[in-house]
Amino acid sequence: MNGETLKAQLLKIEPTLVEVAKKLDMSKQNLDAKLSTADIKTGFIEQLAAIYNRPISYFFGRPECAVISDMSHHSDGDNAKEIRKAGRDYYEESCQVDKVVIDALTKEIEHLTALLAEKDKRIDVLEKSLARKDAQLDRLIALMEKK
Repeated sequence: MNGETLKAQLLKIEPTLVEVAKKLDMSKQNLDAKLSTADIKTGFIEQLAAIYNRPISYFFGRPECAVISDMSHHSDGDNAKEIRKAGRDYYEESCQVDKVVIDALTKEIEHLTALLAEKDKRIDVLEKSLARKDAQLDRLIALMEKK
């Protein structure tokens, strides 16, 4: 993940990066330095997830899975494993809608694909019929020209 993507997600939560820096207990310059890297460290994203009570996936652009039930009891220390588990549990519980929607859309795609295949067969039949009619017309014209 690059810093611009993370910055965009953070600005959906806080009005300014100054507010973000305050919550992280760091200077704005230090935050800018972290966000200017091409590859953000996962530990930093885990820290943001804990502070903002969001699943890690939120910071990757999954805002529909917005808030982990309650992670405020975690400290900023060695809680990465707990944060990951809470994020996974939350994702599995609250993103069931995603699974249902994906299943429904998959079935719809399968149905539409079958319809398209059926229409393609029908078009092939009509094209062959049209080719036969064209051939018949050509023969009729040729016969009429001979007379």
